[in-house]
Amino acid sequence: MIKLTTLDFIRSFAGWAFLYLAIPAVLTAWAISIVPAWRRRRRVRLFVYAILGIIAFLGVTGAPMVLYEIDRTLGPLFRRTTLSEPRIVDGMALPAGTRLQFNKYWQVESGFFPNPTLIQGLLLKGRFEVEHNAFAKPRIWAGVLARETEIEGVPCAGGEFERPDWVSPMILKCRLAKDFDFLGYPLTSGSLIELYPAYGPKRLERGTLRTPVILFDAEWPAGTVITSENDAATLLHAPITDYLARLCVPQGSAMVLNGVEAHGAVYIATGGILTSFWSDPAVIAEQCPNSGVAGYMLQSGKRQTHLELQISR
Repeated sequence: MIKLTTLDFIRSFAGWAFLYLAIPAVLTAWAISIVPAWRRRRRVRLFVYAILGIIAFLGVTGAPMVLYEIDRTLGPLFRRTTLSEPRIVDGMALPAGTRLQFNKYWQVESGFFPNPTLIQGLLLKGRFEVEHNAFAKPRIWAGVLARETEIEGVPCAGGEFERPDWVSPMILKCRLAKDFDFLGYPLTSGSLIELYPAYGPKRLERGTLRTPVILFDAEWPAGTVITSENDAATLLHAPITDYLARLCVPQGSAMVLNGVEAHGAVYIATGGILTSFWSDPAVIAEQCPNSGVAGYMLQSGKRQTHLELQISR
């Protein structure tokens, strides 16, 4: 674990102080020094020297932070280029006209293809992102597909995608080109999916149901969006276990469990024999931004935002 010392905090404070105060302080000192009546006064001169001395001290003390911020802000402007001819860069064959952005180690960080380009088995267009690690060759992990492509056995439509790698912790993200079943979940085409398929199907991070599915001893309607934090198989086949999931019931539909209706965005946490349902504005904004349905539970005609339902095993 990285531990910060008092000196680290002092340097950080000095660096930020220098970045924010240097220009205003120097301009103030300059403005004071050009007024003849003030310049002739010893106290004014000492004040100007004190300002400049403090700024110099902050700059020297916070030099690491200052240099880091300068590199972070201005460095990328000097680490980009456009290829005038086809070239192999970091082991990747890139066509002429490709715009490249390098990181501080002068490795390709991202780029932009002027035309559809076949690279690493993918036909890409527009922007792309590259990952680097010590155990493998540079690899494009995100970009824009120019056509339908199967990635990790998943039919992804043309458009933006992210594939499993060191950067996107083994998560595949894309829009489905056609209906697709993943770990028993019937997912609908055209929907945005986030799967954990690396080295074999493991988890449904996000998906939209094509047909109704029984979860937590209740039927969730077609169009329900599921985001889970455990293995999908656990959710699908063993509903009464320790689990946390977020579901978005589509507008005009409801899930009914023990006489309680769930509408809109819903959090579900299970443990033992209690299953807890709740919803709040933050969940709605994150999970169902376009549903138009406020998340709530309807019990005996009354709206609830949190309920605990006892379900027998």
